[in-house]
Amino acid sequence: MTIRKARKEEATVIAALLYDVLGSIARSHAAEETEAATCKVFERYVRSEENRYSYRNIIVKEIQGTIAGMMVSYDGCNQRLLDIPIIELVRAKTRDLNYTTDLEAISGDLYIDSICVHPSFRGRGIGSELLQQAEQMAKMQHLRLSLNVEVGNDRAETLYRRIGFHQEGYRMINNKPFKYMVKKIEELMEEVR
Repeated sequence: MTIRKARKEEATVIAALLYDVLGSIARSHAAEETEAATCKVFERYVRSEENRYSYRNIIVKEIQGTIAGMMVSYDGCNQRLLDIPIIELVRAKTRDLNYTTDLEAISGDLYIDSICVHPSFRGRGIGSELLQQAEQMAKMQHLRLSLNVEVGNDRAETLYRRIGFHQEGYRMINNKPFKYMVKKIEELMEEVR
């Protein structure tokens, strides 16, 4: 039972988990309509070196050789750069030269883009372990920790508030309202004391 960096060869499993958590956002970022086609595009994203869904931005929780959960995170200041390959692919496929991704994160934050636990491993605290790892990463990089939670997802919002996140604004992501929630580094450091 270990948390570690993702590997390229795990792209198929990770892509399925990303689809599970992202749904319509994944379809938008892949310019695809079906789950199967979207997952194929996301497999390429995970295997690549530079985009928000690259294996380089993913950690996984492994239990007995199986990926039980995963988390995508990156410095918010890098989102626009990381999204260039996604924007280019979608523009080429749709011929919509105005397509762009929504701004989800800000500079100064270690942004948790996605977190998902495989259905057969839910209820075991794996999501909490991944969040704790994100806190450690944020401390090491001297960044706040941030994420977006969809308006109306009260269960997730309650969890994030319970562990110290607070709302700092709103974001529109894929035409849906999200609450931008942060946990400041001072709060992260206090937990260590």
